[in-house]
Amino acid sequence: MVKRLTHWWDWPSIGILFLAVFTSASRLVVTKWSSQLGIVESTCLLGLVLGFLLGKSFYHRHIVFGFALAYTLIGLPLRLSSAITGDISLLKRFIIMIERLSLSVNELLTGQPIVDSLFFITILSLVYWVMALLSGYSLTRSANYLLSVLPAGIAIIILQVYDPIPIRTWFMAIYIFLSIALLGRIMYLSKHITWKEKRVFVSLEARYDLTNGILISAAILILVSWSLPSPLTRTEDDTSLWQLITQPWHNIRQRINNIFASIESPSEFDFYGNRLNLGTGNSLSEDVVFEVHLQSIEVKPVRFYWRGRVYDTYEGQWTSSAIGTQNFFPDTNENIPVPDITGRHIADITFKTGNNLFTIYTAPQPLWINRKSRIHYNLTPDGSTDIVVIQAIEMIFENSTYLTRSAINNPTISELRAAGDSYPEWVTERYLQLPVNFSSDIKELSEEVTRGAKTPYDKAARITTYLRENITYKSTIPNPPFGRDPLEWVLFESKEGFCNYYATAEVLMLRSQGIPARLAVGFSQGEVDKTGASYSIKQRDAHAWPEVYFPKIGWVEFEPTANQNILERPIGIQLEPGPRNEDTSSNNPAKISENVGGNLPEDIELVEAQNAPTTTKLWGIILLGATSIIILSWPLNFRYGVIDIVSAALDRFLIRLGFRSPDWLQALSKRANLSPIERTFGIVTTSLKWLGNPPAPHETASQRAITLCRLIPRARESVQILTDELQISVYSLTPANMKHARQAYRIIFFYSIGASVMVQLERIKKKFILRTRL
Repeated sequence: MVKRLTHWWDWPSIGILFLAVFTSASRLVVTKWSSQLGIVESTCLLGLVLGFLLGKSFYHRHIVFGFALAYTLIGLPLRLSSAITGDISLLKRFIIMIERLSLSVNELLTGQPIVDSLFFITILSLVYWVMALLSGYSLTRSANYLLSVLPAGIAIIILQVYDPIPIRTWFMAIYIFLSIALLGRIMYLSKHITWKEKRVFVSLEARYDLTNGILISAAILILVSWSLPSPLTRTEDDTSLWQLITQPWHNIRQRINNIFASIESPSEFDFYGNRLNLGTGNSLSEDVVFEVHLQSIEVKPVRFYWRGRVYDTYEGQWTSSAIGTQNFFPDTNENIPVPDITGRHIADITFKTGNNLFTIYTAPQPLWINRKSRIHYNLTPDGSTDIVVIQAIEMIFENSTYLTRSAINNPTISELRAAGDSYPEWVTERYLQLPVNFSSDIKELSEEVTRGAKTPYDKAARITTYLRENITYKSTIPNPPFGRDPLEWVLFESKEGFCNYYATAEVLMLRSQGIPARLAVGFSQGEVDKTGASYSIKQRDAHAWPEVYFPKIGWVEFEPTANQNILERPIGIQLEPGPRNEDTSSNNPAKISENVGGNLPEDIELVEAQNAPTTTKLWGIILLGATSIIILSWPLNFRYGVIDIVSAALDRFLIRLGFRSPDWLQALSKRANLSPIERTFGIVTTSLKWLGNPPAPHETASQRAITLCRLIPRARESVQILTDELQISVYSLTPANMKHARQAYRIIFFYSIGASVMVQLERIKKKFILRTRL
C-alpha cells in the first residue's frame, strides 16, 4: 500500500511543479494578446508560492480557505492596480479600476463585446491565481497529483485551441514532461515511506537510477510523440460527426468571445487570427513580409490585394463562421472548387516569404497551392467552397517560396452595374448579418448617402466616396469613450480612423441596404518594380478592405480607406441589368477548366523546393531524435553499458552474417562485459592514449594510474580515489562507491582534455621550429 504524504516539503517536487505552472503561464504570455499579460504570469506564480505555504501549514482547511480568500481580496486588487498607468495614488488607481470593470460588466450583461482589456486581464489573473493556489496547496498538503497538474494542464490546452501556432505545442510537450517527472517523484517518495517501514535497504545508486530512468523515459516519449507526423486525412463522415459534437461548444465559444473582445489577435507568425477587433491601430514596420512574382497572367486587375482571411460576422469584433475543414494536397488535388470563376483570368503567382507564415496569402480567388494546406470554408449548394482562410499544415519558414494559382477578377463598371441583385441564397444567409442593436444612425446615414442610386454598384461607389471624403486617415486613434460604440464614434464624432474602421463601416452600411458584403484582411499591393511583374509587401502594407458580392461575377474589392489610391475601374460597354455576358473567348468555361486542371508551369526550382523541405525536415527529425536518445541514454550507458551491450549484439550479428566488424564496434563490444566501476576506470586508459602514452596490454591498473599521475599531477587525488574504488570492488565483497568514482571520473576527464590540448600544441610548436631551422 502506498503511503499518503501529508504536510510535507520536498524541494525537487516543488521545483518541478513551479516550472510546470510557469510553463503554462508563459504559454499565455507568448500569445501577445495583451501587453499586460505579465501581470497574469506574476500573479500566477505568487498564488503558487502561497499555495505551497498554506499546504505546508497545519491549519485546518477551513482556516486555510479563510486565509486564501483574504489574500485574494487584498493581494489580487493590489497586483491588478499596476495595470493602471500614470503618476496617481493607489486609491485613485482603485477607483479607476472599479469604474472600468463596472462598465465592462454592464457590457457583458447587455450582450455587448467588452473592449476594455482590463476586464480580460482581471478574469485571467483570477483564474490563474486560483489555479496556482489550488495546485500548490494540493501538492504540499496531500501530494494530490491530479489536482496539482490538471488545472495548469487544462489551461495550456485551451490556450492552444485559441492560439493554434504549431511550434507552440512544445510548451505542452515541456509541461507533460514535467508532469511525468513530478509523478515519478511523488511515487518514489510514497514508496520510500513503505520501504523504511518494512526495513528495505535502498542504496543511493538505486535512487539515482529510479529518478534518471523516469526522466529519460519521459524525455524520449515526448521527443518521439512530438516528432512523429500526425494523420491528416479525415473522411466526410468524420467531419460531419465532429461538427455535430462541437456545435454546442461553438455556440458557447461565441458568447465567450464577447469577454475576450479586447485581446489582440495577431501573432508573430500570423497578422490576422480568428477574431479581428477594430482596435486603436498598430505601428507597423518596414520589414518585408513577402515578395510576389507573377508567373503568367493574361490580364492584370486594377490593383492586387493579397488576401489572407475573410470575416462574415460582426458583433463589436469580426469573426469567421467557417464550418468545414478539409486538407489540400498539391500532388493529388487538382484545384479547389470555388464559385463564380466564369469569366476570370487564371494567374500563376509565386510568393517568397520574408517572415515565418502560417496563413497562406493569395490573390483572390485561390484555386491551387503547392503546399500541403488546411482549408477552412463554407459549403455552397452547388458543392463549391466559399473559402475563409487557407493555412499551411507545416509552417512556411522565412525565405521559402510557395506557388499559387488564382482566378483573377477584373470587371468593368458597366458589368458591375448590369449584374443586378439576384443574389444566391447562400450569400444572403451569410453576408447580410448586422449586429444586435445595430445603430439606427448608421442605417440612416447609409440611406442618405445612397439615395437615388439605382444599382448595388452605384450604392457601393457612393459609400466608398463618402468614407474617403469624410473620414480622415490616422494610423492610430485613441480609445472611444467608455460605453460608446466605436464605429459610431468614428463616423459621427472623431471622424478619424484607419482601414479596419473604413472597411467595417462600408460593409455594415451596404448590408443595411440589402447588399451582401464582407471584410477581407491581408495586405495591399505593395511596391511594384520597374518590370511590373514583382511586388514587395511590407508590414506597413497590412490592410483591411470590403468585398461586395455581384451575381455571376463574385466578390469584388472596394477601397474606402483614404490613404490608399482610388480604385479606377474601366468603364466598359454599357450593358442592360441582368446575367453577365459570357459569350466571349476569354470567358469560355472550357478554357478555364483546362487552365485550372493543367500541370504546373515548368519551374524546376519550385518543385524541388517543395520536396526538399519535407525530406530535410524528415532527416532533421531523425538526426535530432537519434542525438537526443544518445545524449539522454548516456547516463544509463555510463552505469549499465547500454550502448556497449547493443554494440556487442550488433557485433555478434555481423559475425554470424560472415562480415568483419569495424574496430570501433569491436572495442565497444568488449566493454559490454565490464562492471560499472571497470567502465569508469577506463578513463585512465583513455587519458593515457590522449597524452600519447598508450599503456601496454600487460600493465596493471595501478601501473596505469601511476603513469597518469606522473603526466597530470593535478589529477593525482582523483586517480587515487578511482583506483581504490576499483580495487575494493575487485578484491573484496564490498561494492564500489560509484558516486565517488563518478566524481573522480569527471575531474580526470577535464584535466585530461586540458593536458592533451597542451601536448598537441607542444607537438605543433616543435614541428614549426623544426621546419623553420630547415
